[in-house]
Amino acid sequence: MRITGKVLGIGVLAAAMLLTACSTGAGTSSKGSIDPAAKKAAVAAVAEASKVPQANTPTTLSTKAPTGKSGVFITCPLPICAATSGEFVKAATALGWSTRLIVAEFTPESFVGAFESALQLSPDYVGYIATQPYDVIKDTLPKFKAAGIPVVVNSPSPDTPIGGDSPIVGAGSGANVTEKFSTLQADIVIADADNLDNVTFMYDPSSPAYIQGHEVFVKQIAAAGGKVHDFEINQADAGATLLGQVVSYLQRNPDTEYLVVVNDGLVVGLPDAIAAAGLESPKIIGSTTVEQSIEYLKKGTQFGSVQPDSYGSMWDMVDILAHIDVGDTYDDQPLGAVMAVNKDNAAEVPAGTFAGVPDNYLKAWLLK
Repeated sequence: MRITGKVLGIGVLAAAMLLTACSTGAGTSSKGSIDPAAKKAAVAAVAEASKVPQANTPTTLSTKAPTGKSGVFITCPLPICAATSGEFVKAATALGWSTRLIVAEFTPESFVGAFESALQLSPDYVGYIATQPYDVIKDTLPKFKAAGIPVVVNSPSPDTPIGGDSPIVGAGSGANVTEKFSTLQADIVIADADNLDNVTFMYDPSSPAYIQGHEVFVKQIAAAGGKVHDFEINQADAGATLLGQVVSYLQRNPDTEYLVVVNDGLVVGLPDAIAAAGLESPKIIGSTTVEQSIEYLKKGTQFGSVQPDSYGSMWDMVDILAHIDVGDTYDDQPLGAVMAVNKDNAAEVPAGTFAGVPDNYLKAWLLK
């Protein structure tokens, strides 16, 4: 899913940002009312998305991609970034390519600096997680295009130009994927709720992908007749600091029935922290499962999560580069599957990905 202003989806942890919780009007319905048509549609959507999907099946290369290339991947300091960027490295290694990781801090200066450092290495390709808005690097990226270096991105904001004349040739977990899983998060709430008056969405407003996810979620809840309370965080605080801030929020807002978070990796340990504080837990609905959240889901201490193919999206990025290398056409924003995860099906879901990674890609690359 995944990453900007600060997160997940790069670099020096910024100073802790004060958390705020403000109510955002998103509807005019009275307490207890959910639009019946929206409820019916949400129930159907969640039921369909609860089936375990397969990873993408890329188109087969016309010939094997050349080996011996070297590239750079710009990532973030969070554990989820380490896990997903590791998949990019694995995918590139399968093609016989070597990839150097650069960790950018959660500041525009560090983000730009990471790209300037990458450019000095004269790589054959560059990948990155969009933890800062596109405007931060829009003046830097043309240097890569001028040097003939293709750039691929993960979790870009909707305004990021991709393909055509853009220096960015393709994206994994693009805006289309963010819209898909954020809509599903809202549908999980709508399908389960008796009313939509105590729904909180927790996100980092400095991350482009999280901003888009918030907008999509609020729109979907509003269409069902509800409203959303915003809980703004600094994702760089992930860990004990952030858990303490969430507990404090719930102490101040004990009526919270649904707490929706943009990434499971940000709130590892939250069910335990809530229990330790002696609070009644809201229904926690996350996104992009990690091993710990899968265990919470199995036990029922986390109500639900939405699983995009986070690892597969990294293989999608390398697949785009492979297609470019051999001169084949390609989808510059592949739309991966998204799954609604709950107590009943959590045991069927490997954290981070779906069946087909890496086999589908290795076959498409004529390596298997």
